[in-house]
This record gives sequence, C-alpha cells and structure tokens, in this order.
Amino acid sequence: MESMQCISQEKVCQDKRLNDLYQELLRMLDGKMRAQLINAQYAWLNSRSKDESLEAMLYGGGR
Repeated sequence: MESMQCISQEKVCQDKRLNDLYQELLRMLDGKMRAQLINAQYAWLNSRSKDESLEAMLYGGGR
C-alpha cells in the first residue's frame, strides 16, 4: 500500500508539472498553432482516460 501512495503522490506532482508547462506553452502560441496544441491535448486526455480505464480493469477496481 505504501508504494501505491508514493506512486499516487508522484502522479500528482508530475501532472502539475506537465500542466504548468502546457499553460506556459499556450501563452506563447497563438492562432492555428495554439488551436493545434489544444486539439492535441484533448486527444491525449482521451487516450490517457482510456489507458486508465484499461489499467483499472486489468489491475483491479474495474470501471
């Protein structure tokens, strides 16, 4: 259980780090490039959600 808590804390830390960088990049872009980044982000979030659902089914707590 302790390792799961550590993994969970690390996930929160890395998600924040990734979000901070994403927000910084959004501020740097405009127009078409900004729209492409946003579309890529939506695609990545969808993929991540599907991965998490699969992992939950495989390793317990299936949705």
